[in-house]
Amino acid sequence: PNNDKAPMKFVAKNCHEQLLYSGVFEAVAIRKQGFPFRLSHEEFEKRYSICLGKTSALSNQSSVKGRCKLILNEMKCDPKNTRIGSSRVLYRAEEHKKLELRRSIKVKNQEITDALRKLSRVDANTMSPNERESYFIRLAEAVAEADKFRVKTPDANKARKLLEAFVEARMDPKTKKDLQKAYDSKDLKLLKTVLARCEKEGYRTKLTRNCQELLSKIEDAEAALAVAMKTMEEDHLEKAVAMCDEFQYKGVHANAGRQMLKNVRKAKMGITRAMSKMKRKWLNQAVAFCDSIGLDNSQVQECKLIAQKVNVCHKMLTAAKKAVDLRKLEKSLKACEKIRYRSPLEHEVRGLCFRVRRITEELQSGWKYCREEQVRAVVAAADEIKMPGDDKIKKWRALVYGNYDDFLREQYQHAKKQKDHDRAVRVMVRRKDLLIQEKGDQFLLHKYPKLKEPLVWAKEKWWGSSEKRAANMLRFQWESLHAPLTTELNALRETDRRSYKLIARKVTACFETIQKYMGQRNTSRMPQRIKELIADALGTEQVRTNCYISFIKQCTENPDAEKNEKIPRVWELLALCLSIFPPSEDFEDYLEAWLRKPSVKENGDKHHLRGLLRSAVYSGADTKAASISMEELQDVKQVLSHRVDPMRFARPKYAKSGENAPNWTDLTKSYYQKGATLNSKNVERFS
Repeated sequence: PNNDKAPMKFVAKNCHEQLLYSGVFEAVAIRKQGFPFRLSHEEFEKRYSICLGKTSALSNQSSVKGRCKLILNEMKCDPKNTRIGSSRVLYRAEEHKKLELRRSIKVKNQEITDALRKLSRVDANTMSPNERESYFIRLAEAVAEADKFRVKTPDANKARKLLEAFVEARMDPKTKKDLQKAYDSKDLKLLKTVLARCEKEGYRTKLTRNCQELLSKIEDAEAALAVAMKTMEEDHLEKAVAMCDEFQYKGVHANAGRQMLKNVRKAKMGITRAMSKMKRKWLNQAVAFCDSIGLDNSQVQECKLIAQKVNVCHKMLTAAKKAVDLRKLEKSLKACEKIRYRSPLEHEVRGLCFRVRRITEELQSGWKYCREEQVRAVVAAADEIKMPGDDKIKKWRALVYGNYDDFLREQYQHAKKQKDHDRAVRVMVRRKDLLIQEKGDQFLLHKYPKLKEPLVWAKEKWWGSSEKRAANMLRFQWESLHAPLTTELNALRETDRRSYKLIARKVTACFETIQKYMGQRNTSRMPQRIKELIADALGTEQVRTNCYISFIKQCTENPDAEKNEKIPRVWELLALCLSIFPPSEDFEDYLEAWLRKPSVKENGDKHHLRGLLRSAVYSGADTKAASISMEELQDVKQVLSHRVDPMRFARPKYAKSGENAPNWTDLTKSYYQKGATLNSKNVERFS
């Protein structure tokens, strides 16, 4: 069929349409649903009863219909394809093929058995030589047919014995020897050769049949081994090896099959173990072993995929551990979590990631504060794990390992920006400690640039020895101060002598107040004198520097320092002054240097003079202090207790554990040794 109506031209589409539209497909479908084979009960029993043989079950059935039903059941026919009516048995083509095949086999066996029975009952001894030869030829053909269909009835066995006796009498010794050798050795090539010779000569004995059966088993085993070794399926290999073991076959392929089965089982066990534990080493070993034996099934493919993913995770973990980068660490752990991969390296990277995350958290939270303890803990923790970090951690490293004064200046700026005034003061005290430690010799009082020349100052008093006064300019003196000690008022002396005298009088009055407070002079109006000193210093900046120089002067080489119990009171008055007004900017470092002298430091620290000085410089003069009443000034200690909080100047001591411990306490513990405090001095500096 085609659209051109041309001969010898076939178009599949047109043919399909013809069959479809003509209803052939529907007719076939209807026909398939029916039962085309229909025999009466008697015909069905007569034709197929041979399939069951002479069984008692069949004779026990009284009715024909029952015997038909028994035949169908014994033949295991599908009930869907068979029906037993009141007079007929109906069945479809599939069951018809099964019944006919079984019947043909039974009929053929019966025919062979009948022929053998007839031949075996003949007495060959009474025959002539030609008849005897012809008889054994027919007997050999019948036995060959019986062997072909594996007929093993008593008549068939009797015929085989007759033939064997005849053949063995005629078989040459070499062929018999080769047959026995082939049978014992199970050599496939030798079996084929000797059996071909026997077939050619017509030798058919028990030994030849045994060899023939052995050859069939070997060929079947070799075929099974070939299929099993090609597919490398465990169940196929087991069956093939079982076939070989059944008759102790140990050929080359059989031994190879046994070894392959052993390898496949070993590979399966290795894959199961590796995939259950998800160990990279085991997975790679399992994959390598499977590749070495050429095994490549679905289980191996799955193992290879997992091994590939695990190797990728291991590579990512190794790179992340080396880089100590939070993003890479988290990415590698996410990849491990995706395939649920766990290993010592993954555990280590997980701990490292937590450590890096904690360092980053403390870096972010402490960036705006720049606390020294937190900075050092973060940097030491980062250096311990060799964490390169970002620009922030690099800046903190520069602060920790750089100039300490730069570190303190950075802390001061952050404290000031955060309006943490007490911390700013504490940091500046430490900065000044460092400055005086390094450059203290530059800030000795006699090197103060605005200090008058000793002889010039001494000659401002007309009587007495000028040389003696000049030598004691910066030392304790009993008499009153005759003139200011600095040159701050020199310009004013030339332009406004009246103002100069007024300020100079305030300076000398300040000196006298210090003398009187120290017990070197008597007074009944000490609170008033102190109030006047405070008012003069707050009102006139030039008084402040001279006031603090006066304190230094009267504490230097004081002859009554050890005798007069009132002299130590000078520290109380000095603390009160420092809590109210600062010295001039150019003099503060000289006062700082003096407060750190060994002879002064003990009393100075007792009254927190360094902290008060930096607080005064930081906050400026306290003008509200002018309102302190004379009644309050009766007890300077009491005034100081209200004005000075010692905790402001104490460096905070952070708890190592507990609720009061700072957030970064965990970073002070070594990452590698649980519970050990991290000593930054022992940590190798990370470059």
